[in-house]
Amino acid sequence: MGHKPYIRIVEKSDTAVLMVHGIAGTPRHFDGVLAALPENWTVYNILLAGHGGSAEDFAKTSMEAWRWQVREALGELCGKYEKVFVVAHSMGTLLTIDACAEYGERIDGILFLASPLKIGVKPSTAIYSLQAALGIEKENSRAALMKRDCGVELTKKLWVYLGWIPRYLELFSLVRKCRPLVKNIQSPCIAIQSKHDELVSRRAADYLRQNPKIKIYELEESGHFGYVPEEQEFINQKLKELFKGGSI
Repeated sequence: MGHKPYIRIVEKSDTAVLMVHGIAGTPRHFDGVLAALPENWTVYNILLAGHGGSAEDFAKTSMEAWRWQVREALGELCGKYEKVFVVAHSMGTLLTIDACAEYGERIDGILFLASPLKIGVKPSTAIYSLQAALGIEKENSRAALMKRDCGVELTKKLWVYLGWIPRYLELFSLVRKCRPLVKNIQSPCIAIQSKHDELVSRRAADYLRQNPKIKIYELEESGHFGYVPEEQEFINQKLKELFKGGSI
């Protein structure tokens, strides 16, 4: 499948970037972002537990395992590097908000992509999901983007997905937990949402606006699972500005 962590340790580097993907997601979601990272920085683009394998593997993991994994990674990086940045997508943004309770003062900047502080699943998303699971998606379609961004091996045995229900219930619980925690983020933060996100309501930005340290942008064309080239470049430009500590 190719859904593997990307770890680049640079000796004598004083800066590290932690990248955290979303639920059923993949480190490959950040492929387009890697070009914005200085070559002399350490990169931890992690693979969350239960991802990168079968649908059954995903069903057997837990939110608690993911929370522990992100906190452990942040703790390790904060202990080794002078500066630490976080780039997170979807559920990864929630895991970052949760971890800020312990490591927030040590994070020098955060980029949120498609933060799901209010979930709004469009009816068409169920159709895209079914097409992806059955392998009948059209090339370059929304279903194809969803399949490409999925870090779990899909199966035509649809009953297997019943085992995913507890993971998504845990996700909804984490959403509720993180909403009031947004105001506690002390690091400079950019949040980039998508106007046509298949899974996240535009009203999620209302929760992000609780914190004046968070600068919010909205993509006009891209969805939850991928970015058109111009908007990928916009994301990278904002990330570079965050790294430099300039105007965001």
